[in-house]
Amino acid sequence: MQSYVYKNDALARISFPLGGLGTGCIGLAGNGRLIDWEMVKKTVGFHPVRMTGGRFRSFWSLASGWGTIELGPGSAVLTVLNGRLELSSLSLDMGPTPRRLSATLAGRRVPCRETEGQMIFTKPITIREGLPLRLAWTR
Repeated sequence: MQSYVYKNDALARISFPLGGLGTGCIGLAGNGRLIDWEMVKKTVGFHPVRMTGGRFRSFWSLASGWGTIELGPGSAVLTVLNGRLELSSLSLDMGPTPRRLSATLAGRRVPCRETEGQMIFTKPITIREGLPLRLAWTR
C-alpha cells in the first residue's frame, strides 16, 4: 500500500467523512476545518487532492441514498446506487472559471451556471438510481 504525506494547501483539501449511513455529510479537512456540508441547502461538495492522472473516485452516503463520484480533468459523474439525491448546487474544484459548463441527467440537459466553484442548478434536481448526473467543463 502506498502512503501519502499531505502538507500545506493539501491539508485544507483532503476530507475524512464524519458520521455514518443516513447521517448526512460533513467532512473533516486535514487542517481541522469542517467542510463539505450537505444538510438543508441540498448542496454537496467534493474537493479531493488530485491523485494519479488527475482522477479521483469516492463513495458518498447521505440520509436519502448513497453512490459514487468520479472526477477527471474537465468532467465528473455523480451516480446514485441506492435511493436518491436531491441537489440545488454542487461544489467541485473546476479550476479557473470555466468558459463552458454542461450537465446532463438521464440524457437531458440540465440548466446550470457556475458561481465561485459552485455549480448552481436553475431548478433543484433529483438523481435516481441508474441515472447518473454527468458534468463537463472547459477553461
